[in-house]
Amino acid sequence: MKKLIVSSFYNALIDSEEAIPLSTMLEIERIRKAGSIFAVCTNKPYTDVLSYNRDFPFLDYIIALNGAYIYDVKKEKCLQKKKLSQTVIKKVIKSYKDKKIHFFTENKMYYTIPLEDTYKIEIEYSRKIDLSPLEGLDINTSTFTYNKKRYLEITSKAVDNFLAVEKIATNNKITLKEITVIGANEADLPLIKKIKDNYVVRNAPTILKKMASKKTSSNDSKGVEKVLKKI
Repeated sequence: MKKLIVSSFYNALIDSEEAIPLSTMLEIERIRKAGSIFAVCTNKPYTDVLSYNRDFPFLDYIIALNGAYIYDVKKEKCLQKKKLSQTVIKKVIKSYKDKKIHFFTENKMYYTIPLEDTYKIEIEYSRKIDLSPLEGLDINTSTFTYNKKRYLEITSKAVDNFLAVEKIATNNKITLKEITVIGANEADLPLIKKIKDNYVVRNAPTILKKMASKKTSSNDSKGVEKVLKKI
């Protein structure tokens, strides 16, 4: 039995109708009763995912905003957070003023400059986006597609999904060999590269599938549930 199971939330745990199958919830409950910790990774604020935990609690940790924010569900507190610098924010606003920019705080998304701290930025684009204005900045970038729209994600260089998982593992005295990860999005690449027991769902980007050790079914075919049954 693995001690820590980490699944991507969007495009993996939830299906195209943004629901988690009941049978999948029961599998998560089974592994947690057996002593495993279950965490999810999301590119959205932790509050977006927490609502799924209300009626049928199944989460131990939420790794939000591509690793910029870690929320301990049981203790109801933030475990770690890392905001973007004002230098990065100002550069993005200046360089991409012709595009729609989304600013994320720890629990909200804004279309204008937020008053609160910014942990992640998304830039909506069409076919391609010029990354040259971002060269030299202390940031991580990734892309994703949702509802046929493309987005560039920007977070601090000091965070990613793997570093967040490593933080959770250290706090719970878990080794990397005792972790299983299930990836679905480009932001999961650090996890696939550094956690040997890794899976990707069938609907994941090609770059993820090329690097994965194992594959599972798509999010609409209960891919995560099939991995949990193996565990």
